[in-house]
Amino acid sequence: MWRLLWTMWAAGASPEPVWRISLDALLIYPERSHSLAAAADHGALILADPKNHRLALTDAAGAVVAWFGKRGRGPGEFQSVDAVGWDPAAKVFVVADRANGRIVAISPKGALVSETRIDSPFRDPVFATDGALLLMRRGDGDGFRHSVWRRAGGEPASLHQQETARIATRLEWNPRLIFAGGREFVAINAGDTAEILLVHPQSGRRIAAFSPAAPRVPLSDDYYRERIRSLKKQTKGAAPAPLERLTRREEFWPFFHHVSVDRQNRIWVFLHAEPVWGERRFYAHRAGGERIADGRIAGAPQDVRDGFIYAVVEREDRLYLVKYEAPL
Repeated sequence: MWRLLWTMWAAGASPEPVWRISLDALLIYPERSHSLAAAADHGALILADPKNHRLALTDAAGAVVAWFGKRGRGPGEFQSVDAVGWDPAAKVFVVADRANGRIVAISPKGALVSETRIDSPFRDPVFATDGALLLMRRGDGDGFRHSVWRRAGGEPASLHQQETARIATRLEWNPRLIFAGGREFVAINAGDTAEILLVHPQSGRRIAAFSPAAPRVPLSDDYYRERIRSLKKQTKGAAPAPLERLTRREEFWPFFHHVSVDRQNRIWVFLHAEPVWGERRFYAHRAGGERIADGRIAGAPQDVRDGFIYAVVEREDRLYLVKYEAPL
């Protein structure tokens, strides 16, 4: 079995790093975030520094050219730095600040361009390739009804709803929704399934769905029973029947960690890092589901643009942003 898994894991090529830059000046948690760096059309970058409530602007070589922001509620200030992206039409970087309820636009040279209020609450923001904000909201009930929304001017509009298990959602990181998109579609994965769903970015109409050829390792009955026992202990003796009803059995490992859509409408799916090998597999697909590339990288993926993958990598307690050349 392990020989088979190793063969599957080792099949893809590791892309070559183009450069790496130190992130010593930034306070981030790479495994908990996937939208802390974004690239512009000309290769310049914006890097989020959430704990210091600021951003670093770099040139195409990764050298910092400006710092922007501080903690506060005034113009150019942040209470939280939750996601960064690039708006290709306006030629500005965009930043989501959940705590202040607004989107901030910044020039590549570090000047404040605009601030736009969002009056309704949102979670897990990411920016699409056209600069639109994608976000998640949670409902309640016997399960959590997660919904993906898109905002491109005005208030956000709902695109997709997904019922997920209450217990698993509260006590475990999985299942959850991961999503990314552009002008033609939004790609969504529900966390406890291998399917990538493509929906229309305005209407939410289902366009297509496919399953990347990820290594599938069914989890055992013993694992499931042990998890029920653990959840029962955490919920202070809740009856086994509701726990089993509200807890889903994952079908495969590793789960999907991040999905990205590039400007060519290719869908990039990144798995959780494998603890034995310390790298994560990725797969690139066309919108029709055809696989066009796969490989392995170290680190937490942040952005895919113009044939390059950007990832935050930890080495000997230091963090780096690494630019990989994608194997296309």
